[in-house]
Amino acid sequence: MNPISIINLIIAISLLASTALFILSVKYLDQPGNNYQKAISQFLGDFGYLLLLSKFIGRSYALGYLSLFSFYETLILAAIVLVTVAKAAEKIYDVELLKFFSYPLSALFMIVSLFAPQNPPQLTSEMMGGWLGYHIAFVIIAYGCFSASFLTEGMYLFLDRCIKNKQITIIVKLIPSLDQLNKLNYRIIFTGFIFLTVGIGFGGIWSDEIWGAYWFWEPKFIVTLFIWLVYGIYLYNKLIWGFQGKVISYLNLIGFIAIMINYFVVRLLDGGLHHFY
Repeated sequence: MNPISIINLIIAISLLASTALFILSVKYLDQPGNNYQKAISQFLGDFGYLLLLSKFIGRSYALGYLSLFSFYETLILAAIVLVTVAKAAEKIYDVELLKFFSYPLSALFMIVSLFAPQNPPQLTSEMMGGWLGYHIAFVIIAYGCFSASFLTEGMYLFLDRCIKNKQITIIVKLIPSLDQLNKLNYRIIFTGFIFLTVGIGFGGIWSDEIWGAYWFWEPKFIVTLFIWLVYGIYLYNKLIWGFQGKVISYLNLIGFIAIMINYFVVRLLDGGLHHFY
C-alpha cells in the first residue's frame, strides 16, 4: 500500500473510531469515564477532518490547481464538504449528532478512494479552462450538501418513528426536535440546490464551448437532470404547499440514491463525456 493510500486509510479509521467512541459515550452516559470517551471521540474526528483538509490543500498546492479533475480527487472534496456542512450545523443549529453521523459516510468515500486511480489526470488546455473547474466544484459541493441532508432526513424519520411508538431512548434525547430538523434540512437542500443549479449551468457553458452544444443525451446528463428535478420538486412542495413528513422525506431519499447511482455506478458503466472524473 502506497503512502497516499495509507493516509486515506488513517483518515477513514479516525472518522469511524470517532463515531464508535461517541456511540459508547452515549451508551454509558451516566457512568464514569464518559467525558473521557467523548473527548477522544472529538479529537479523532477533528484529526481526521484536518488531515482530510490538509490532503486536499497539499495536493492542490503541489499540482498548481485545485485537485478536483479526477474521480479520486472529487471523493476527497465530497468528504470534506459533507463533514464541513455537518460541523456548520453543529455550530449554527446545535445539531451535534449530524457530525458523528457524517463521519462514517465520509470514511466510506475515503475507503472507495483506495480503489480509484490516484495519479493526477492528464489535463488538456480545454479541461484547464475555468468553466469545467467551476462545474465540478459546484456539483461536488452540492452532492456533499445533499449527503448531509440525507443523514438529517434519516434522523428525522428515526425520531418521528420513536415518538409515535413512544420509544424515548438516550439517543432520542440527543436529537433536536422534528421542527428543528425540518428547518435544518430545508436550508441544507436549498444550499445544495443552488450549487447544483449553478454547477449545471457552468457545465453547459463549457460543453457548448468545447463540443458545440449545451446538452447531450448521455447517462450523466440525464441522471443529473433527474436529481435536479427531484430536489426542485422537494423545495417547491416545501415552499408553496408546506409539505413535510414521510412523503417529502422520501423525495430526499430518492434524490440521494440517484446521486450515488450517478456518482458511482453511471461513471463505471458509461462515463461518456465525463469519463475523466
